[in-house]
Amino acid sequence: MKNSLQLAAAAALLALAAAAGGCNPEAPGSTITLGPVSYDKAFSTARTVLAHYFTLDEVDHEAGRITTLPDFIPPRGFSISDSAPDKQLAELTLYTDGQYVVARLAVPVRRRGSEAARMFGARDENYSGMPGQTPADLEGATTPKQNDVWQTYRYDHMLERRILRELDRLLRPAEQTPKGLTPVVPR
Repeated sequence: MKNSLQLAAAAALLALAAAAGGCNPEAPGSTITLGPVSYDKAFSTARTVLAHYFTLDEVDHEAGRITTLPDFIPPRGFSISDSAPDKQLAELTLYTDGQYVVARLAVPVRRRGSEAARMFGARDENYSGMPGQTPADLEGATTPKQNDVWQTYRYDHMLERRILRELDRLLRPAEQTPKGLTPVVPR
């Protein structure tokens, strides 16, 4: 009896811990701590480095976000589904953690989806008998190109790490740069 109570208490404690922790995974991308540098200098350098790889779209100094326009990249495989080019873009976020500046960079690679993805994709279901969206709301008065569905199917972690290492190298004085690779953590 005592063992079953302990087992039940342990199960309840695990369930409570899982509920408190939630199932929200970390944001995708790679993260690096840039060290004790000024936020303004880190943001300016990040903007310059990212502009070497992508065309910048939105730059928000206050929010610490830099987003880029999509770049089309050649297909990687030899199958029919790989015949269309993919596109990738970058989303960089800078924030302070105590006296350090932290950079998180995500480079999603997106592939053009199909009509089936649009028809069977996840939508908000409305079971009240009234349709949530009519076909005109979804695709009315638009061109086929406007109805393209781009789905993220992977992240380019190698490019993320290369950009973050370059940013780190430019911000650290030569005497502070550690021997070997600077740790970049993919998430």
